Amino acid sequence: MKKDDIIIVGGNIKLIIEKNNQTLCELKTLNYSVNELLINYGSVPLPPYISREPDDIDCKFYQTIFACKNGSVAAPTAGLHFDKNIISKLSAKNISICKITLHIGMGTFSPIKERDITKHKMHSELYLIPKVTAKLYETDIFIKPGYKFISVDHLITNFHLPKSSLLVMVSAFYDETKKILNAYNLLLIMIINFLVMEILH
Repeated sequence: MKKDDIIIVGGNIKLIIEKNNQTLCELKTLNYSVNELLINYGSVPLPPYISREPDDIDCKFYQTIFACKNGSVAAPTAGLHFDKNIISKLSAKNISICKITLHIGMGTFSPIKERDITKHKMHSELYLIPKVTAKLYETDIFIKPGYKFISVDHLITNFHLPKSSLLVMVSAFYDETKKILNAYNLLLIMIINFLVMEILH
């Protein structure tokens, strides 16, 4: 597929290719708005490690309490750890919360293919940083071992897929890739043991 090719889906939805870099394809809708297409044909974008079709309950539970604007292709899963009760407890401890808007892009599902991570081309994502937040923090979208964190001293996140930029970021924060991978291996052994016990019972 190349630029200016027109794709017709289901006999009536017309799309035109704006860009195609052979990894991601940028399309423009010609006769429907993106919002109309999402409402009529979309479903909750579960991560690839959840191997079932989304259901109605995912609309509630696979979403963060921070979500208030349309734009992401998936939930920022590290935010799923927080609920209103935890936020209240953080505020009670005088822990400030700085807000940003991040629209997760399709590249979040793209694995790193380079053996040398310094050659990995990171995808871009849309974001909005209010002035008050921008004055306090700065960041680099591809954070890898060797990165010097300026204003962050704790990280709450999940386990991440192999070959993901998120796993690389965690390794940078912990500054010890081998220990991170050992933790993942230990978790894998625990999951396998759990599954074996379930099968035996």
